Amino acid sequence: MSELFALWMPILVSAVAIFFASFVSWVIIGHHNPDWAALPDQAEHIRKLGELNLPTGRYVFPCDRSKEEREDETVKAAVASGPWGTINLWGGAPNMGRNMGLTFFFYFVTAVFIAYLGTLALEPGAGFSKVFQVTGTAAVLAHCFAFMPNNIWFGAPRRGILMDVLVGIVYSIITGAIFGAMWPQEHFQKVRWKMYRYSPADQRYSIFKELKVAASSCVRLAVAVSASWTMAATAVGAEPPSIRVLCYNIHYGQGNDGVYDIPRLAEVINRLKPDLVALQEVDVGVERSGRVHEAQRLGQLTNMAVRYGPTQHYQGGLYGNAVLSRLPILEVLIQPLPYTESTAERTTYPRGAIAVTVRGPNEQRLRFISTHFQHNVEEDRVAEAHAINRLFADDTDDVPTILAGDMNATPDAEPVTVLQQRWKNAINEQAAPSAPSSKPRSRIDYIFFRPAEQFRIVETRVIDEPMASDHCPVFSVLELAK
Repeated sequence: MSELFALWMPILVSAVAIFFASFVSWVIIGHHNPDWAALPDQAEHIRKLGELNLPTGRYVFPCDRSKEEREDETVKAAVASGPWGTINLWGGAPNMGRNMGLTFFFYFVTAVFIAYLGTLALEPGAGFSKVFQVTGTAAVLAHCFAFMPNNIWFGAPRRGILMDVLVGIVYSIITGAIFGAMWPQEHFQKVRWKMYRYSPADQRYSIFKELKVAASSCVRLAVAVSASWTMAATAVGAEPPSIRVLCYNIHYGQGNDGVYDIPRLAEVINRLKPDLVALQEVDVGVERSGRVHEAQRLGQLTNMAVRYGPTQHYQGGLYGNAVLSRLPILEVLIQPLPYTESTAERTTYPRGAIAVTVRGPNEQRLRFISTHFQHNVEEDRVAEAHAINRLFADDTDDVPTILAGDMNATPDAEPVTVLQQRWKNAINEQAAPSAPSSKPRSRIDYIFFRPAEQFRIVETRVIDEPMASDHCPVFSVLELAK
């Protein structure tokens, strides 16, 4: 124990230094600022959360720990569809003084244990580089590795993990340097701290050699920890990247109750956490839907980028398709499709597709298309399917592409079979119906992709949503080839 007491100075100095370094990294540099985002419309979410009157504690959702919860159909559906996450409710506003005190106490206790390990591995008079290696490595265990299991299980973003590692390396270098500079030269009971600036010339020469070795050790330590954590982060996310895709005919915002309710549609979309959304029957400035820019409003409520592809003028506004994206949009193409002009006996509508090229999660270019085929002319639907194949599925076109839309055709109808000559259909064996949403009878909404070898279907289903629109949303998770 006397050995440990002899190290009270480097223990205290290193704790103070790490506390100051943490202040610099969190407050001045703000290295974790990008890792914490505000909720969209946070005041409303906070109000709703407060109305639940939840006690202080940690919550996970969906939660299926008990046998009853695992057998509950509602819980099963929530586990399958998400969203998934945790909430940590505090007992009140943060007490900065208390939290700063506890943080310093943690750094102090950590320094005590590092000092204890040093006394077991090192003798009095050990050189700077050796002390630096031992105590710096011990500090790495505390500052770089301790938090990894929590980050794995509770879904910390990869950037946040890597930033914690980099900061931990800095803390470890500071700790090792302080212990190396202040390690006792004689036996621990009679401490005499190294004071390099007062050393004779021969000692200074030795010290500079030790500093050179220590610097080399520092570089090796940083490289080793960075490499190990990069491998660990890669291992955690080693599975191929995937895309969550949603296709939704929103019936120009009108639900089965006759109410035009864009926030209700946004809630349906947000529950599924899609990366890409193909929307059909989207009004912009149309009289019937209150002159609302529905595409823009949905983009705001889902916090996604939006692009609109009008197909016709209608009631003083525009009507058409749209795309929502969480991925960076690189290019946009609005493409008319063939259709038959309306007559006095039969009303038809112009048809089209909007195609966006995005930067995928694997940094590849990925094309995403939203379209809507003619509702009452079979020949139009067949011609539109051939046009889609010609425009976006040419043999020379190798861009991975996802096509989603309301095809107004059942799985065995000619328009779908034409598409399936060039596209893979992300549909389950049951071909679950998607319309009408109140009592679905027909499958007419689809998600396709090509080339087939570039994707793997992880999940595909029709979402049971009977009110927000006259169509049910169609949802798929597609894994991208590396």
